[in-house]
Amino acid sequence: EGYARLLTAAGDADNDETAAWFAAAQTDFSTFLKQPHPFRADALYSAGLLAFARRDYPLAAERLAQLTREFADYPRREDALYHLAESYYWQNDYARADQIFAALAAEFSTGKYRAETASGRGWCAYMRQDADAAAKFFAQAATEFTDADKSGQARFDAGAAYEEAGADAAALAEFAAVPENHPQRGAALLRQGVIVRKQANDLGNLAAAEKFFAEAARVGGDTAGEAAAFLGEIRLKQQNFTGAAEALQTALTRDGGGKFAPFARYHLALALSHLRQYDAAVRALEILQKDFPSNQFRLPAEQLLAECEKERGNAPAALAAWQRLASIADTSIADTSVAAANGVSAENAEWAARALFNLGEMTGDATWFAQLVEKYPTASNVAAAQIRLGEAAEKMGKRP
Repeated sequence: EGYARLLTAAGDADNDETAAWFAAAQTDFSTFLKQPHPFRADALYSAGLLAFARRDYPLAAERLAQLTREFADYPRREDALYHLAESYYWQNDYARADQIFAALAAEFSTGKYRAETASGRGWCAYMRQDADAAAKFFAQAATEFTDADKSGQARFDAGAAYEEAGADAAALAEFAAVPENHPQRGAALLRQGVIVRKQANDLGNLAAAEKFFAEAARVGGDTAGEAAAFLGEIRLKQQNFTGAAEALQTALTRDGGGKFAPFARYHLALALSHLRQYDAAVRALEILQKDFPSNQFRLPAEQLLAECEKERGNAPAALAAWQRLASIADTSIADTSVAAANGVSAENAEWAARALFNLGEMTGDATWFAQLVEKYPTASNVAAAQIRLGEAAEKMGKRP
């Protein structure tokens, strides 16, 4: 009777009345299990599933492990092993979960859980940071699942694992196998575009990446904004500035406050500046600075803002932007001095030197060039700054 009640109520485990029954039933099962009884195996099984349904995975694992040890020929052993493996998985005990999944696969090689077992082993491997093994298990699960949605999800999972393992060709093949109408189709197209974009050393590869991103943006879904942002970046590289601006506007419409918003906003401003729409570019950069003050494009955004302000004849705003860039970059150099070995400080020094040089050019004040030469002697424009200092000294008659 308890098992029958469990089966009818498990689907509504969060219902208050059901929860109260579960609590009472668990107490009854615990009492019952202390008695020698011919139905002990059934009681262990029901108590294990009851605990699993209530997400009490330690208790579920305890009951089901006891059942599988004491009753090797139990009729529902396949179900017991599957839920035992799942109970270990949800406790983050991936090694033990994989061990039980492997035993399940060996004992019931043609059983009803063979697809779920392969998928489970894939997730155990993935969580243990073995992406290559995870990908192979997910690919196996994709062939075992008879449900198209589950098979498509396994294909996507295999592609993601192969991508993480650095097996780009295998990843592309798995992503391409995600069915047309599957919920993950847009995400699969996006990942194909990202892989091809990474390999894009010529315009032919860029065109291939563009097709994937365009299709991913068209398909929609949670990754449509990200796809549109990458599409805009690709079109920028192709010098299709109008197309880039359109794609980046779409990205912001779909993901205006999301994690790719700073990326899209900066590249939109860049596209608009190429189209000589400087007012719109400045507005985009001001929104970027206001909404994401610590975004990863802060330095190039300040430089672009200075250039756009200069182009639209707003010299004071341009000078202010160059001064902010010099200050931000110089502060970043101090903050990242310990990271000099990986080039962080050198990169920021370039930004600061560029800002100082432009301040000197715009104001005609040679002290900016002197500051550049003194503070950033290894910057790429230090020779140009020295020439400007020489020219300024020459004008003042200081030939030596």
